[in-house]
Amino acid sequence: MKKLLSVFLTLAMLCGVFSAFSITSSAAESAVYIGNVELRSNYLLLTGETELKQLPDVLEEYTVEELLNKGFAALSGDQMLLHNFEYNGPGYGEAGKRKAAIRGKNISVEISGENKIVCTSENGVGIYVEGDLYLNNGAPNTWEERTAKLDIDASYGIMVMDDADSNYNPRFALSAVDVIVNTDGGIGLAVGSELRSAFVSLYSGSLTIKGDGSSYGIAIVAPDGNSRQFACYVADLVIDNCDVGVYSKDILFYGGSYICYATNCGIYGEGGNVDLSNTYIDIIVTATAGNSIKASMTTIDTKTMYVDYGTVVDNTFVAYSRTYVIVGGVYLYDGDYLATGGYKSTTDKPSTGGYAYYTVNDRGVGVLELFDFEVSESSFFNWGRSGSFEGEQASVSSPYDLKLILKGENAITPEKYDYGIAIYGSLSVEGDGSLDIGDDEHSDGILILGDYATDDIAFVMESGSLNVYSENSILLYCFDYDKDATITINDGSLFMRSIVAEAADNAEGIIEINGGKLEISGTGIVLLGVGKTGYYQNGGIVEIEATTAESSIVEIYNRDNEFGGYFEIYGGEFSVREKNGEDVITTTCDSPVLGQGMAVVEGDWDTAYIKIAKESSSTDHDYMLGDVNNDGAIDQYDYILVKRHYFGTRILTDDEMTRADVNGDGVINQYDYILIKRHYFGTYTIG
Repeated sequence: MKKLLSVFLTLAMLCGVFSAFSITSSAAESAVYIGNVELRSNYLLLTGETELKQLPDVLEEYTVEELLNKGFAALSGDQMLLHNFEYNGPGYGEAGKRKAAIRGKNISVEISGENKIVCTSENGVGIYVEGDLYLNNGAPNTWEERTAKLDIDASYGIMVMDDADSNYNPRFALSAVDVIVNTDGGIGLAVGSELRSAFVSLYSGSLTIKGDGSSYGIAIVAPDGNSRQFACYVADLVIDNCDVGVYSKDILFYGGSYICYATNCGIYGEGGNVDLSNTYIDIIVTATAGNSIKASMTTIDTKTMYVDYGTVVDNTFVAYSRTYVIVGGVYLYDGDYLATGGYKSTTDKPSTGGYAYYTVNDRGVGVLELFDFEVSESSFFNWGRSGSFEGEQASVSSPYDLKLILKGENAITPEKYDYGIAIYGSLSVEGDGSLDIGDDEHSDGILILGDYATDDIAFVMESGSLNVYSENSILLYCFDYDKDATITINDGSLFMRSIVAEAADNAEGIIEINGGKLEISGTGIVLLGVGKTGYYQNGGIVEIEATTAESSIVEIYNRDNEFGGYFEIYGGEFSVREKNGEDVITTTCDSPVLGQGMAVVEGDWDTAYIKIAKESSSTDHDYMLGDVNNDGAIDQYDYILVKRHYFGTRILTDDEMTRADVNGDGVINQYDYILIKRHYFGTYTIG
């Protein structure tokens, strides 16, 4: 079905030719009101106005672009369109019912652009619908960013109800729209029936309910014997400052994420079932005086969900996703062992030889202990829960944060093009043992990935000895929003070929050395970010040996070129030398060495080996086809970007799209991704 805004724009372009036209020939089931204005087909209600206008009259006063910027509401049969529309005023009232800023019956609302609805009536409602209410993304597919946002300020955010004469089951559904509801002591989303069943289905997008001492974030009510169901598929749900987060009979989570800060209960399935058996989502529920989950039945698949009902801090309760780790193709869950050379997990500790042992700590974080363990087999690693990606091969992989404890001497030897360790989240290393990963023939060592479904990602070295001999030793990539990519070394010993920490979208790529020893013999340190990107050393010993005179050893890039980045040494030792041992630069200092685009140390400063760059080495006019991120190489990170663009989870910029259109057909799709991947693995040459 074509989106209403697309049809509207087409008709608007024809308006100068035809003196009259009809947006639709059908009639709405019932009246739809915004405030006291009844919407009618063929008419528009502009932002800030109280009278309807026909489209031809509007286009005599505004251009199409001016109209789109001003914003309007339109009606077509049982479909309503809100585009950049704002309403701030009293609600329309009916006898015995709350006043509502928008009122209708069985309507589908297309949301396009940024919209805001404020109901100033006391105990008023933002949107009140009898029957079904569907909020859908109404932006045209041709728009580069299909923005669909709706903010609602009212005592009661959204109410979907029936009455005693109804013959329908009220339902609220959300698809690809970001909704924020600000309530004032009422309910964020209420769906109820006097005689029948009631349903809420959050298919995609996000719903954020900010209560002000509200009784319920989401409440679904119906008579005994009738269904009351809440289902969240791949949407993100946040509920803050309510007495109860989600209240229903049957509650089902499939995907997305749920963060709830409630007083008495985060998830309340009264007399029904809270089903978490099919979910891989993050669920964090804090109840200051009650339960995280309360139900007569709670279905939890122990292989996918870990729930901690114990008190964490100040009588708060937290539910975490239960974690697992894949070692050499074998899934390990809480309490599982895997012997060196083994192909099946066991709950019994091996009597002889090395082993891997997996547990889950009291914060829901997986802990992998390696004791004289060796592994070479790899398995398919589908990174990320925010989309369906092809993934990579890795000897050890986890879709969650992981703590690695080293005991004895351990080794990971993946296949040539596989990763030693791949984590969707953060990785910390401790213990008194050692771990060797890869050799000179391997290109990749440790990969740590993050996107909007994760928190900041980090690699933290606390103790032990870690030696990564692969060309790309540690790679941190955080792709979305304001998440940081951070490498922290507090103690222990590390040998690396290179370290890369890359963040995007107002985030930071940071390396911080507080202790221990870091030895790099390869291409050095690369830090990429938009925020306060930089290298910070408070202690420890850092020794870098250059293997090529053409590349810088420390490269700190700011993507927007607003500043060059920070190189700050507060203490410890930092040295860089050529492969032949000449031009050694060392600093041992007690006071900070600070600079923005500069650094000062004792001895000679050779900019051929240490530089803080203010801009990247190439320009948008001088690019290599297939090098999507414009870093000078065509590799897996380029085809990850193309594939994410194809699945719609991260849209390429115009310059990135130019570099990504490998086959030159003007479309960025799976065929470009395949060619880039084949180029990376040497089975095809781009250009």
